[in-house]
Amino acid sequence: MIKAYFDGCCEPWNPGGTAAYGAVIFKDDLRVWHSSQIFRPVKGREKETSNNVAEYSGLLAILSYLKTMG
Repeated sequence: MIKAYFDGCCEPWNPGGTAAYGAVIFKDDLRVWHSSQIFRPVKGREKETSNNVAEYSGLLAILSYLKTMG
């Protein structure tokens, strides 16, 4: 069984602050992958951050990893 968890935040302001996420994947209760990163928007859109963007980035990181598992 594979379980995946993720969360994101945007601080000290939401929206417009620093957005980051954390994500982890367990397979049969053993952690097989984890990641945490700051979301970096493209130049000119630095203020377009939010907790929703951060959480979506965590989900995308998980999906990207699962895609490589086949």
